Amino acid sequence: MLASLRRLLCASPCRPALAEAARALHLSERSLQRHLGRAGTTFQAEVNAARVRVAQGRMLAGDDSLTAIAIDVGCASAQHFSAMFRKATGQSPSEWRARARGARREFAPGRAMQGLPPHGKRREGSAARDHEGFALSRAG
Repeated sequence: MLASLRRLLCASPCRPALAEAARALHLSERSLQRHLGRAGTTFQAEVNAARVRVAQGRMLAGDDSLTAIAIDVGCASAQHFSAMFRKATGQSPSEWRARARGARREFAPGRAMQGLPPHGKRREGSAARDHEGFALSRAG
């Protein structure tokens, strides 16, 4: 049920209404609220999470302004969007966009990961690393 609600909210994060969501899920409003309560969440928390997910997708996919994204996902202002986004991710939308785009470039196929030596070579004095660059622990 929660997955269905999340898909529904991501499909139209602008004007979510509890009554409409409940109807689409073939539940009463109260039943939907009970399901959400048992899952440890609320309708508003799920709405905000959907808005953040949709905004993240838009930030990665294009160069739309953050204000345009904020309005498109249903926030009343860029400030409201920024506060909601920071609460959900711990970063401002612009910080998140910059980091996410940097990570995509850093780990893009065909590019070496920055900061890691080529496979088969070790930096002098560095710990042995697995195929993903994580330090291997030594037992014993």
